[in-house]
Amino acid sequence: MQPSFQIDHDRVEEILNNPVGTTAGHASMFKYSEDKIMKFSNPYEVQVYQAISKFEDITSVVPAYYGFVDLTQGESSEHFLGRRLYKPDSTRVQKGHAIFVILENLLLPFSVANIADIKLGLRNYEVGDEVKKERIDRDHTTGADIYLGRFDGISIHGGTGLHKKDLWVHSFSDNMKHFLIPEFDYQGEVELSVELKERLIKICKILVEKLTKISLIMEKYAENFNFLQSSLLLLYEADLTKEPIAEARLIDFDRTRYKINENSSLIVPQPQDQIANVLGDLGAARGPISLVKELNDIIKRFQ
Repeated sequence: MQPSFQIDHDRVEEILNNPVGTTAGHASMFKYSEDKIMKFSNPYEVQVYQAISKFEDITSVVPAYYGFVDLTQGESSEHFLGRRLYKPDSTRVQKGHAIFVILENLLLPFSVANIADIKLGLRNYEVGDEVKKERIDRDHTTGADIYLGRFDGISIHGGTGLHKKDLWVHSFSDNMKHFLIPEFDYQGEVELSVELKERLIKICKILVEKLTKISLIMEKYAENFNFLQSSLLLLYEADLTKEPIAEARLIDFDRTRYKINENSSLIVPQPQDQIANVLGDLGAARGPISLVKELNDIIKRFQ
């Protein structure tokens, strides 16, 4: 693959020294400019974004994609060498090169944002993977086997970020409540002022609409894409003096696979090591509907 985004290589060190905080605790995203981020990636994600660009409705629910860059390991190694991101067998690093995708900065419309990262699907491993028992058990303990998704990260403005194991000890429903109602500390119900109730309901209704759309689109293109280990990124305005806006996007396509068949218009070359995965991700498209149910329950509770 030839890089499709022209980067000023003199700025690489500056960019890689400007990480963007993520809710799931990964150190793989960097601020490229005010409206763009640079995400450590792999050939699979590049090809998925290239394929998605052929479908206008999918592009409306994922971050805008501006292309990818290919940096030599020498340019980026001091930032990643020794971390799990730079494993010798990683598809992210090929023959001494590291791939980054350039994406829309989803935080830009917000003054300050509260953020949640929800991993989608019943399982988070591919057909043929060696799956340790604890990974299968995790799908049960985190509620992924029921909700077809699990909370992997929550970042509340002015509070401490919660990552994976902090969240997996709580129920899916309680994590949703804590994200939308920071006053909820997992200890019981909270009372909100009329103004805060109205704001909460507005945010929930926006997210219901957006998540319903994402689910329908994922189901529509189930024959084209296997959204394995993809996530939902939920954001809403945390500054109570600002308009209550919210956003939901489908993100993370490192292990997503697109499927080409005789009825598909996708003509994107596959890497030689493409993994055949005919079973899909067993429910990723239904994960957003679990969130919609939780949101509707919150709306009902506070109306």
